[in-house]
Amino acid sequence: MCIRDRYQRRVRGVKSAAMGCAISEEDDQSEYRDPAVVDKVTISGESGFKKTVKARKLLFMGMDDHGRNAVVCQVVQRHGNGAKADPMGFGPPSNKNMYQVSVDALPRLDLNRHKNGDEILPVNCYELDFTTAQDRGSHPALLTFSGGPVHAVVVVLDASWVKILESGEMGLTPEDEATYIGCLEKLGQSNIIGRVPVMVLLNNIQTLRNPDCVCHGEWEERKHKIELDVKLSLIDIEEQVSDLIVFGLEQPLEENQDFNPTAIEWLVRKIRKVAVD
Repeated sequence: MCIRDRYQRRVRGVKSAAMGCAISEEDDQSEYRDPAVVDKVTISGESGFKKTVKARKLLFMGMDDHGRNAVVCQVVQRHGNGAKADPMGFGPPSNKNMYQVSVDALPRLDLNRHKNGDEILPVNCYELDFTTAQDRGSHPALLTFSGGPVHAVVVVLDASWVKILESGEMGLTPEDEATYIGCLEKLGQSNIIGRVPVMVLLNNIQTLRNPDCVCHGEWEERKHKIELDVKLSLIDIEEQVSDLIVFGLEQPLEENQDFNPTAIEWLVRKIRKVAVD
């Protein structure tokens, strides 16, 4: 079943238990749009008020051998529509299938969505391979595909890239540091990102756990130190984005286990502050 057949169902007039509001999703019928994704959500209440909330765009990138695809699947399963979308081709007019991106709506990303109408935050996730994100040639087509700049970036980085440096601290090697900072700089120069929040997910962080570290509290302290060390490796990009943070992600997640709620709460809080045109 193709992606356009899979997501033909629309949700219209859904009642909010908290507010008694009707929520309708308005679709852009551009050839580049995944029907599962909406540009905005209109909230209308019994008192006659109506408010339109524009969707935020989340760029989820990383190398697949770092677990990017698996991590996105976990996010979509817990905060999206359950099944991850198939990749879609995009590119310049001469070759619209040169690159690939997967687009998923994340209607359950906002953990506070049931509080009131203002808490509803539609978010669309664009999953991109890191090599595509590095390729400046893909950037104009990505802007066309997504309909404009993104509002937050999530980078999946496998913990195997974290090394013990000459200083004795843990972090990225200068070469790997330059690779990731350079990619974010290119995205900024192409106007795909501006001063937006950037979250790095350090996948499989449990592989950095010392066998002697048997105490949970001791491991949590060490894990936090690793997260800070990796952030320091990327500190040169901090002035060009609004926020930069690193969260360790332990794998595998249990079937009913939440996907790092602290990271999700941080992302929603920061992405809500980004101006949407």
